[in-house]
Amino acid sequence: MDGAGDVAQVVLEYTVAVHRLVDRLNEQVEWNERLIAELEWDRPLDGTLRAIDSAQCSLSMTNQLGDFERARFVMRMGVAQSLRAQGRTDLEIAELFGVSRQLVHRILAGSCDERS
Repeated sequence: MDGAGDVAQVVLEYTVAVHRLVDRLNEQVEWNERLIAELEWDRPLDGTLRAIDSAQCSLSMTNQLGDFERARFVMRMGVAQSLRAQGRTDLEIAELFGVSRQLVHRILAGSCDERS
């Protein structure tokens, strides 16, 4: 990936993932508010969680966060590959991303582990 069109596409896909995550986070806030309102009535927690479909809410959030992280990684990898194709070093890319050179190396290698 080295063209501006390719980079624009992965940034667009990342932007869509961000919008979906924002929508899901807003749904989570509404769910939290429903839970708080129910708990203020001193209803049993387990019954309340079942009634407001806690399991589905949790699964939905987990899936959306996973989709977001994948899109974020693909975008970072695409941008890093484009910068590399333009002759930038891992150190220069790291400075542009605000991350370590080692993380840039892992991104370019296709590894999603960003913990270190």
